[in-house]
Amino acid sequence: MRCNNCGQQNPEGSRYCNYCGEPLTATLPEKTYTVKVSKKKRRRQTPKLPLIFVGLLIILCVLVYLIYRIFVPSTPESSQEIVRIKIDPSFKQLTTDASLSFSVIGVQKDGKEVKLKEGITWTVDPSDIGKIEGNGLFKPSAQGEAAIEAKYKELTATARVKVIEAANVAKITVLPANVTLAVNEEQQFRIKAEDKSGNEVDVQAKWSVLEKDIGTIDQNGLFKALKPGNATILATYSMNNAELSAYAGVIVKEGPPSPVRRIEISPSSIELKKGEIYQFICKGYDQSDNPTTVTPSWEVIGNVGTIDENGNFTAIEEGQATIQAIYNGMTATADVAVSQEGLSFERYTFPEVNSSFDYPSNWALVESEKFLKLTSPTQTDTLFSYTFILGYEELSEGKTLSDYVQENKDWAKGKFPDATFQEEDKLFGEAPGKILTLSSAKYKALIGCSVSNHWGFYFFGYAPLNKFDQYEGTFRRILNSWYIPSSQTPTPTPTAAGPQTYTSTNYGFSFTYPENWQLGNLPGVVVYLTGEIVANYLPNMTVKVEELATPMSAMELAQKIEKERLKNFYQDYQSVSLEDVSLGNATGVKRIFTLTFQGQPLKDIQYYVVRGNLGYLITFDVSLDGFDQIVGVFEQIASSFSFR
Repeated sequence: MRCNNCGQQNPEGSRYCNYCGEPLTATLPEKTYTVKVSKKKRRRQTPKLPLIFVGLLIILCVLVYLIYRIFVPSTPESSQEIVRIKIDPSFKQLTTDASLSFSVIGVQKDGKEVKLKEGITWTVDPSDIGKIEGNGLFKPSAQGEAAIEAKYKELTATARVKVIEAANVAKITVLPANVTLAVNEEQQFRIKAEDKSGNEVDVQAKWSVLEKDIGTIDQNGLFKALKPGNATILATYSMNNAELSAYAGVIVKEGPPSPVRRIEISPSSIELKKGEIYQFICKGYDQSDNPTTVTPSWEVIGNVGTIDENGNFTAIEEGQATIQAIYNGMTATADVAVSQEGLSFERYTFPEVNSSFDYPSNWALVESEKFLKLTSPTQTDTLFSYTFILGYEELSEGKTLSDYVQENKDWAKGKFPDATFQEEDKLFGEAPGKILTLSSAKYKALIGCSVSNHWGFYFFGYAPLNKFDQYEGTFRRILNSWYIPSSQTPTPTPTAAGPQTYTSTNYGFSFTYPENWQLGNLPGVVVYLTGEIVANYLPNMTVKVEELATPMSAMELAQKIEKERLKNFYQDYQSVSLEDVSLGNATGVKRIFTLTFQGQPLKDIQYYVVRGNLGYLITFDVSLDGFDQIVGVFEQIASSFSFR
């Protein structure tokens, strides 16, 4: 072994150098390594550096966002887009013992409305009438009128409030008057209070349920259904040691919630003369107060007239009566007064377009070129409040009824920015059209639109919200009398173009119909389908479905309908034929008959089908003169029916 210190060679196994005495360290022999290269391709590994960079970039972005959210103040949603504000409600009358919540609505550049909750400053002028809190809750302290002002940034809006003595309240009503609920469903009730002049007043009432095991109600009027049964809601309002009471009814059922929560009859009151026929309309409303179609049964309480299954009331004797609609346990009522003379009507004609209508002879009529204005004699404030306007105008080439309806909606929105609309189809003489029911914070109106040749026909009847019910009946009578001639262009014979398919999942049937036919809405029926005018009449098909109280055949249903409705309501009714038929995949009965309705001779086909406990009544309706032209289309639609 060689010494690393002196370099001398020492014998193997020596631990110390024999020459210099330093410890010896063994030197390991060099080892040769052989590297074998595999012929297999080695897997390529992704470099880790780019992934680390991406991760750091994501973390940096998150940090920047968090710093921005913490140190940069947030801007209220859409506040920069708000161009004006308004207060809801804009006017209210309330008693000294009540309170009222106001809210501020912001209107954006595109017309969209948003409810503002922060950054609002409220003032009351004069301040001795009451105080308003930061959340918009107004509490009166004295009788009188005051202006409520809201300020949001540089924008301001004003509302009015009138505070009256509690003793002036003459009547309270619970709304809705009756509802049908499922177990565990809730319903918000409210009080409609009126002063001695019939103006609506806000009051604070006490709520209770007489049948406490059926449901509960809190002091804000929110009812919760607990178990099946009938419950009575009681609202009381105390003033000067006197007490006013009002009631509402609740039916609680097992099963899923009903889509219809309440029903109403329109109009709520009307005056008729002997011999007149007037159609009442029943509307259903869901939990969100959206209208929905219902098919009620009708009754007359009082011996002054009769009413058919479509709400057509015939005045027979002088006196007063109550019209009642019943649907799924819910009821709605309207008042009718029948007199020997009733309102006297006169006829007015626009000679240029051969269009005419009837109007009350005691209404003031102001004529102008192509339009006129009717004003009620019972107005108490301004002509604007109780007015009916009718007229016509020349339209541009190609403008359709839909275009004209939208044009009238836009015009109404300019007058009433908060307006909402409900549409219904209407035939005015020979021309199809639309009736729009407009509702706003202060006013309610009926708007009519029709297009014939190159003319657009319009009418507008409006009144204050709390007075509209008094005038709706008269407004609709004017509209029902409106005659508009059809286009002078000959109407081609209808062809079965299409087809389109209609399916009812609720009642288990479907059918096909021509593509040039239109689906519409008609109270009391499941389907309302109209074609193109034939012989100055709009051919149509309706489908009505009824729950049968007792089992019966299709022939028995046909006999029942004939006895209770056709013969009872139409004096000149004549059955032309009655036979057993197949209606698609079902057996049924077919009847052809004639009658006269509102002076128009008709020839109709009715099909009767029974499936389980449901009776189906399918009616094809057309004028007597147009029957031969359209009967082929009727039969084609009928043959396409399919029942599950």
